[in-house]
Amino acid sequence: MELLDVGKHCNLISCRQLDFLPLKCADCRYSFCQEHSHPDEHNCQNKNATRVDIRIPTCQTCNKPVPLRSRTEDPEKRMSDHLASHCADIKVDHKVCTAPNCRTKILVPIACSSCGKQVCVKHRWPKEHNCQPQPKIMKAVADSKKMLKAYRALVY
Repeated sequence: MELLDVGKHCNLISCRQLDFLPLKCADCRYSFCQEHSHPDEHNCQNKNATRVDIRIPTCQTCNKPVPLRSRTEDPEKRMSDHLASHCADIKVDHKVCTAPNCRTKILVPIACSSCGKQVCVKHRWPKEHNCQPQPKIMKAVADSKKMLKAYRALVY
């Protein structure tokens, strides 16, 4: 039994070690052994060419993260705009359960298949959130069930 196709050789000419867990350089995308995987260790020609700074600055006044609106936006300008607005420009959009008397913030939205409302885990069943089925939604669910049944008949 031969193992010639397992692993890769280090792309550094002076090394060429067969490595069974090679690491790819984030800049040049070549495979290297652990010793030469860092761009400084193999004198990478594309060093930092593709790196993007994805850190989010934190406001020192309100101690909240100030996310950039786009990848090309200048972080310093965004921070100065935030400070000029007196730390009021950060909006966190939390969805809230639509069941009566429930104000639970929904992290993972669950849409009811009968009425289409977004509810929390506690109210996911129709009888738990006073569900009033919508004919359009019920028809769409029935159609999708028919399609699934037909697909299963073809496949199995």
